Amino acid sequence: MPSNLQQFKKKALAKPGVLAAYDKLAEEFAFLDEVLKARTKTGLTQAEVAERMGTTQSAVARLESANAKHSPSLATLQRYALALGHRVEVRLVTNEKPDELNLLCQSVGFALLLGQKVQFALAHYYAVYQMVIHKWTKEQARKSINVHLAKPMGIVVSEIKKSAPLDSKLSSKVSRFLNDRNWLVHQFDAQATPDLSRGVGFEKYTARMNGIVQAAEEVMMGLDEIGRKLVPTVT
Repeated sequence: MPSNLQQFKKKALAKPGVLAAYDKLAEEFAFLDEVLKARTKTGLTQAEVAERMGTTQSAVARLESANAKHSPSLATLQRYALALGHRVEVRLVTNEKPDELNLLCQSVGFALLLGQKVQFALAHYYAVYQMVIHKWTKEQARKSINVHLAKPMGIVVSEIKKSAPLDSKLSSKVSRFLNDRNWLVHQFDAQATPDLSRGVGFEKYTARMNGIVQAAEEVMMGLDEIGRKLVPTVT
C-alpha cells in the first residue's frame, strides 16, 4: 500500500509545472536520495554523523538538503561518505551541450586573461604617474609595478584613487570592472556550477563573460590614452 508521501508525490507530479521543475532537479534529487539511504542504512542520526565529521548537525542538515546555496565541496562530501563507511566516486560523462560549454570555457579564459592585462595596465599607469608627478626614479617605479602585480587588483585600484586619480568616468569603469573581476575569480564557480550541472545558464554566463571582456578593453583604452599624455613628459 502506498505511503502518504508516495501519494503526495504522485499527485504533485501530475501537475505540469511541478513535473517540469522536478525534472530540472532530477540529478540533485537522485543524489540526495542516495545520501539519505546511506545514512538510514547505518542508523546514524545527523548529530552522530556531524560528530564523526567534526562539524555541526546544522551543517549536515544543509548538506542533505537540495539547496543550491549550500552546495557542498567534494572534500566535504568525502568526509560525509567516510563517516557513513562509504566513499565518493567522481566520473566524467559526455556533456549534452558541448558547443555551449566550450564557448563558455573560452569566454571565461579570455575574461581571466584580460583581467590580468588590466591589472598590468593599472600598475604601470600608477608607476608612470608617480614618476611624472612625484619624480619617482625608474627603480622605484619598477618595484611598485612588481608589488602591485603580486597583490590583489584592489590594492592598486585603491592606491590610484588615493594618489593617482583618474577622471570620474574612467574611475567608475575601473570600479565596475574590479567588482566584475572579483565576482569571476571568487564567486562565479559557486554560483554557476548548480546551473551548468543542470544544463542551463550557458547563454547567461557567456554573455556576462563577454561583458567583462568589453569592460576590460574600455579600461585599457582609457589608461592607454592617459599614458600617451603622461609619457612624453617623463625625463
